[in-house]
Amino acid sequence: MTAPSTRGRPVPPEPPFLGTRVEDADLDTALRWLNRPALFRGRWGYPVKPAAGGRAPITGGRPAEAVLAELVERCRREDLVQPGLVYGYFRCAGDGNDLAVQGPAGEERFRFRREAAEPRRCIADWFRPADRGGDVVSLQLVTAGHGLPRALERANREGRYLEMLHLHGFASALAEALAEWLHHRVRAELGLAGGESGDPADAFRHRYRGRRFSFGYPACPDLAEQRTLFRLLEPDRIGVTLNASCQMVPEHSTSALVVHHPDAVQFAV
Repeated sequence: MTAPSTRGRPVPPEPPFLGTRVEDADLDTALRWLNRPALFRGRWGYPVKPAAGGRAPITGGRPAEAVLAELVERCRREDLVQPGLVYGYFRCAGDGNDLAVQGPAGEERFRFRREAAEPRRCIADWFRPADRGGDVVSLQLVTAGHGLPRALERANREGRYLEMLHLHGFASALAEALAEWLHHRVRAELGLAGGESGDPADAFRHRYRGRRFSFGYPACPDLAEQRTLFRLLEPDRIGVTLNASCQMVPEHSTSALVVHHPDAVQFAV
């Protein structure tokens, strides 16, 4: 069938390098990009409402920021967070439902699905084909490290379930914060962040060009495509591996394929 109108692709930005880099990050960087409302409401499941006098939001009868502060202090004291980042830029080309990526060992292919209903979007549509000069794609993977999963295992063994809720939500939110920060860096390196405020709150509202797509989510639900991403990024360098079900270990890790096209949006196949 004929591909959707997203074939009108812009000239791709020039990447600052080709290949991959392992970068350092720290807890303070992750905390700056932490989506607190999403953590308090979505991950911890507590109601959030303004406190009298404009103080911190209330969660379950305790100030949410106080709960978070206790966790952060514990993470520093016990060295529970060991952030790891690996990302890179690759020449690529859209080819039907596939994205052909030029890796160090030759061509790799991401195989995407297309929407059954109009407008029949497919992630590969947002990349120029080879006969139009090809394109560039960025891949990224971040992890909060192995310390928090070990703390979660201890809390589970000892039946401390509220602590488990806090630790698990915090670890997941930290991984997402690192992913959001690295995505912002990628946009800046590609020269696409000129109109951004630099405020993480704007990033949480997707006020930027392009999108970050993670395997296992609605637009690209096939977790098996993680194997291609792992061959290209080699995240074992930051201690992240894939299990037999293509789930990342440690659990609180996030990978993504970054689409720079200004029309890119989240969707479900």
